[in-house]
Amino acid sequence: MPIYTPDTCLCKIEYDKNIKWIQTLITCKLHEGKTKQTLLNAILSHNRSFNLKYGEKPSEIQEKLVIKDKEAEKKRIKKL
Repeated sequence: MPIYTPDTCLCKIEYDKNIKWIQTLITCKLHEGKTKQTLLNAILSHNRSFNLKYGEKPSEIQEKLVIKDKEAEKKRIKKL
């Protein structure tokens, strides 16, 4: 089964082909308190908010900004 490791936080979640939670391997401080499918949905939503910040077809410059924003978010969560 695939393991989801988003580039916006430190969580690691195993899921199936239907994107259904199987098990939690790591929960970051931002998402602690959430469990199972609710946790997976929160992580996906958090990551999606960065990916779609500039719409579905961001420019090259916007894509680079998203990458920097994701790196900053991951560092921010480490400090929580």
